[in-house]
Amino acid sequence: MAATEDSQNETLALFKNIAALDDNEVARAILSAHNWNIERAVDAFLTRGVEGALQPPNRTGSLEFASTSDTSGTTPDASELSSAPVSGQLHASRLSESQPLTPALAETSTPERALQPALAQATPSGVLGHLRRLLALPFQALRMVLAWCASLVTRIMGIDRYYRYAGRSRAVGAAAVAELEENLRTRYGMTIRYPTIYHGTFKEALEHSTQRCKLVLLYLHSEIHHATDRFVREILSDESFIQFVNENFVFYAASVNRSPEAVELASYFTPAGYPYLAVVFASRRWPLGQLIDLRVLSDLDRSMRGGRDAPITATDVLLWLQNVLLEYGDALRTAHTMRERRRSAQRLREEQDREFQEALAADQAAERARREFEQRAREEAAEQDQRRRERMAMLDRKRAALGPEPEPGEHVVTVLLRLPDGKSTQRRFELSRSFRDLFDWAETSADIDFDRFELTTNFPKRAYSPASHSAMTLAEAGFKQRVALLVTEIGWTRALPDASGKADVSDGNGNVEQKHLEQGNSSESKKQV
Repeated sequence: MAATEDSQNETLALFKNIAALDDNEVARAILSAHNWNIERAVDAFLTRGVEGALQPPNRTGSLEFASTSDTSGTTPDASELSSAPVSGQLHASRLSESQPLTPALAETSTPERALQPALAQATPSGVLGHLRRLLALPFQALRMVLAWCASLVTRIMGIDRYYRYAGRSRAVGAAAVAELEENLRTRYGMTIRYPTIYHGTFKEALEHSTQRCKLVLLYLHSEIHHATDRFVREILSDESFIQFVNENFVFYAASVNRSPEAVELASYFTPAGYPYLAVVFASRRWPLGQLIDLRVLSDLDRSMRGGRDAPITATDVLLWLQNVLLEYGDALRTAHTMRERRRSAQRLREEQDREFQEALAADQAAERARREFEQRAREEAAEQDQRRRERMAMLDRKRAALGPEPEPGEHVVTVLLRLPDGKSTQRRFELSRSFRDLFDWAETSADIDFDRFELTTNFPKRAYSPASHSAMTLAEAGFKQRVALLVTEIGWTRALPDASGKADVSDGNGNVEQKHLEQGNSSESKKQV
């Protein structure tokens, strides 16, 4: 016995190292499920995970149903359940109180954790056994890698234990359910009652159950099976059964004789007989394609009758469903609470991300506006500086073009210029010089733009602008010895005649009209000149 325990401990340690498991109870339960065959245990663990590795070999059974008035059957005790054959799916005990579970096995969320066989098979011990295991270790590692690769390929291809959903529309699923309901009313009467069937596809029923925090009660109906009529009349239409199912489950029913989806479900679940009832849920969805990883928490078969052929009643079915809820209700509610918390956290993160993105976009827009403003300011400053340099160069050229100031003489006139800021300056010009030179001198002295200014005389009133008088000489303007000029802004409200005998008259809106002044007698005209 000691040698057997030592061998099991060595096998347990080797399996924990290969499977990277830290919990002794979980590892021991997996090895016990496979009769301490480490190759089968490792293969099952890598292929199906912890839940699949805890499943013992498949065995099937059949169902027998009787009316509720038949009380010949007795409720099996715990010893009968422990000796009952275990089917390929997961089962729940009919007992209202389940067997206590260890914390490690409770994490696996599988009912088999209380039904694992305590069988042990001795393995070679001693030096020969160690040498054999050492030599077989590389081959076992290679086999595990190949098994993992094969499992990955089968999962991606939609085979193995994954149910491949054909992607039917909700209308197709609802039509199949409506056809089943019509068949039930035709065959069992218009007053037949049954739980509310979900109108849609099986996949949509799974999604609906997840949203409602409920499990799916799957019913596969067969019109030709001998137990179907009795099941429909005595169990499916039972008021207690209907009320309990409607309150606690999402009920999905399909006929294997009429619905292609029911045929696919039957091929996946492989029921031992009909009618077939099972409590299922989708543990996860494969990200590639329409693959759903289904788990049967419990199905109604002979295992719950302890291997006897006693008929099943509505009370038995209700007790079975109650035990399933006792087994998984808390875990389902906890999972639903955690899922809602994750959704709330995700919504909060999304809202925070959205607010952050909005704030970031606003900051970026403000930064862009600031950079654009600074860029425009720099460009405007550069343009102004460029214009200033160009103007200074132009003024320098005009000063140089004026030449030296002539000496006083008969053909020289002294021009006194009064600037807009009240200052005045003077310079001598030859009478043969044009008004263009006079404008250039005034512009260099006052640093003003004569596109907006002009030169005027007080007496007689005359206005001289660069556009009209640039070519006129000072002698032609009648200047002699000394003359005073004012730098005034174009657009005066007073009419000032120019040297051509026209007057610039403002209309009050900034528009200047030129009108001919009526000439007086020739003596007055000569006097003005």
